[in-house]
Order: sequence, then C-alpha cells, then structure tokens
Amino acid sequence: MVKMYEGHTVADNENNIKKLIEIEYYSGRLREDNTTVFKIFIVFLIPLIVLGYLQSKSIINGKVYFRISLLVIVFMGIFSSKKIYDIYWRNKMNYDNYDRLYTSAQGEGIFEYNRKNFIKNSGKQSSTDLLKSSEYNRGFEAGTAATDAAGSSTT
Repeated sequence: MVKMYEGHTVADNENNIKKLIEIEYYSGRLREDNTTVFKIFIVFLIPLIVLGYLQSKSIINGKVYFRISLLVIVFMGIFSSKKIYDIYWRNKMNYDNYDRLYTSAQGEGIFEYNRKNFIKNSGKQSSTDLLKSSEYNRGFEAGTAATDAAGSSTT
C-alpha cells in the first residue's frame, strides 16, 4: 500500500506508482543485460583456466596454449562487445528503444520527454509558460512597485 501524502490526489499516487514501475522495469532490463555480459566473460574464462592448467602440467606445449588462448580471447571479445554495444545504444528513458547517431528519426531528448510528461501528468503550466503567466507578471510588477516605493522613500 502506498501512503497518501497531504495535498496528493489519488491520480498523483497512481502516477507515482506508474513511474516507479517504469524505473524498475528499466533497471531490471539493464541488470539482465549486464549479467549476460558477465556470463559471457565467465563462460570464456573457464576454457582459459583449463588451458592454463593443462599447460602447467605439460600436457600441451606453449605454442598450442598461446594460440588457443588467443582464439578464446578473440571470441570472448566479439561476443561481449556485441552485447556491450547493444547496451550502450539503448535509450536512457525507454530501454526497449535505441538511440542512433546520424539518423533523421532520433527520439526525443530527456528535456523534451520530461516537459511533455510534466504537462500531461500535472495539467499545470510548464516553467517556460510561467514567464508569460499573468499571475507571475502581476507578482513581479507588485514586487518592483514595492521596491520602487521603498527606494524613493529613502531618497
């Protein structure tokens, strides 16, 4: 059960729960992919350990050990770099989408995403609209009038 805070509506609480679920989904997917990268390293390090043991017992010679080890390391680099590349190009706001350079259809940036969702979720004015707001201008004019009156009375 999520605690209701004073001044929060049920819609605000539902929106907060939805955000938490999205954050957990993103973190879970990222964690799964990072775990996959570590599994790749472990799977390829096991043959290296076995080869090192065989070479230390003189079952295989140094040239064979070096060549097979190099081959294993190259395959490990290829498989792990593909997964790391995939993780790197994931969108920072929606893990299922990719961000690519030099494409005409790039996704929206973090600022645009936050601004759109702030306006959609809160139904309030955005900060850029605040400067145009009559309430803000009235408060600003009243504040400048008060400082002008205070400034003129001291002279």
